[in-house]
Amino acid sequence: MKTKSFKLILPIVSIIFAVGGSFVTSASEKSKLAVIPGYAPLAATENFPACSLTTNCSDNTMNPICTRTIGTITFNAFGKIFPQASTCPIVLYKAD
Repeated sequence: MKTKSFKLILPIVSIIFAVGGSFVTSASEKSKLAVIPGYAPLAATENFPACSLTTNCSDNTMNPICTRTIGTITFNAFGKIFPQASTCPIVLYKAD
């Protein structure tokens, strides 16, 4: 009698743990998008080279375009193709 009830209960408990584990795993797999430095594409001056003023942006296309405000002027912020690049042509979006 004990063996029959054990054989019945063990699979039920295993299924409960498997279902619970799948919910925990899927919740932890949600990835956050990386924070990407965004640059205001200003013309080079003595004080700042082109694309040197940074702000935090992301590549999440669901967000609005990333901007940087300097004084009273708001610029769209763009990303560089590689960190040493002197131009910033990549469209970026506001970080979450």
